[in-house]
Amino acid sequence: MHDLLTFEEDKVAESQGWGLYHVYDMAVSQWVIRILPAPAAPHVVGRARTNDALALKALRLMTHYKGRGTD
Repeated sequence: MHDLLTFEEDKVAESQGWGLYHVYDMAVSQWVIRILPAPAAPHVVGRARTNDALALKALRLMTHYKGRGTD
């Protein structure tokens, strides 16, 4: 669906009320990965604290993503 997670992972995230999306951050002029809707982010962090594999993957993708610049 969004090319960051597998189809199955996207469906699980959707059932939990969140998704992982590429978002253009104008402050740094590059693409970043964000959990949307934003109010769902604390829920994902909480799941990661319980070693939920999908939540951990989402946070890892967000942390290690190297967005493209505007060149």
